[in-house]
Amino acid sequence: MKAPVIKVEMIHIDGPSKGAIQEFFEDFISIGRHPDCHITFPPSLTTISRHHVEIRREGNRFIATDKSTNGTLVNGKPIEEVVLRNGDVLTIAENGPKVSFIATIMQDGTPSHEPPADLSQPDVLPEASAAQAKPGPSPESIVEQVIEPSRSQEKPQPPPQPTPLQAVSTPFIIQFGPVIKSYSALPVTLGSGPDCDFTLSHPAVQPRHAQIFHSENGYSIKDLTDRGLVTINGKPVGTETLLPPDTCIALSPGGPFFQFLGEGRLAEIEASETSPNQESGQTKDGSGKSFWPFKKNR
Repeated sequence: MKAPVIKVEMIHIDGPSKGAIQEFFEDFISIGRHPDCHITFPPSLTTISRHHVEIRREGNRFIATDKSTNGTLVNGKPIEEVVLRNGDVLTIAENGPKVSFIATIMQDGTPSHEPPADLSQPDVLPEASAAQAKPGPSPESIVEQVIEPSRSQEKPQPPPQPTPLQAVSTPFIIQFGPVIKSYSALPVTLGSGPDCDFTLSHPAVQPRHAQIFHSENGYSIKDLTDRGLVTINGKPVGTETLLPPDTCIALSPGGPFFQFLGEGRLAEIEASETSPNQESGQTKDGSGKSFWPFKKNR
C-alpha cells in the first residue's frame, strides 16, 4: 500500500521569521544556522547550532531529535527525541525562536481533514469537544409552542430563539500568543467566558465575543457582542460575513487582531501591524509600505 502524502507546516510564532509559514512534503526536515538546513536562522543567533534539530518521518509519525549544544524544547520541556503531535511548539535553544508543528494527510492534493493516524492532539491543545461535533437540535425541537391567550388572562409569548448552528466536521487552528489550539469541528466560539471554545484574556473581549463557523459558502464569522465591535478589513461584521484568505480581523478597535490565513488557519498579528482602513487585508508598517505579515514559504 502506498504511503500517504503528508504536508508539514512549520509556523514561526516567535523569532526573526515570526508570522512565516513554511510547508514541507519531505520525510526529513533540518533546522539550524547552516545554509543547507530546510529552516535556516541567521548566523548572528549563536545560541542556535549549525545543525540544531532534525525532524524525520517514520510511517505516519514525525520524530524530532535534538542535535544541538544548547538544547531544544518541545512545549517548554527539554527533549532528546520525541514524537511530535499537531500543535507542538518547538523552541530552538532556550529563549530562542519558536515554531509550531502541524501535519496534515493530503488526498488528491487537498487536505483530507484527518490528522495522521499516529499524531494525537496534545493535551494542552484540545480539539473541539465531542458534544460540539454532534449535530445540534433540529429547528422543530426549539420552536416554542404557541399558547392561545385566554379571555381572562393573556400570557406573553416568549421571543423566538435563534436556530443553533449545525456542527460541521472541518479542521480549524487558532494561534494567539504562544497558544495554538486545533479543532476538528466548527462552530468555534471566542470570548473571555469559561464556556467559550477559545478563551481570550484581553480587556476588550466580551464573555461571548465572536463565532467562527463553516457553511457551503466557506468559513464565516459573526459578532456576538451586539455592539458592532468585530470588524474585518475595517468593516463591521454582521450576522454572517465570509472570511476570504488574508482577511484582517479586529475583535475590537483596540484588539486583539488576527489574520485569517485560509485553509482553516487563524493567527494573531501585532497591533502595530494592522491598518483598519486597508480593505485588501494588507497591513502597514511605520513607513506606510504595505506588506503581508504572514506568508507561506515552500
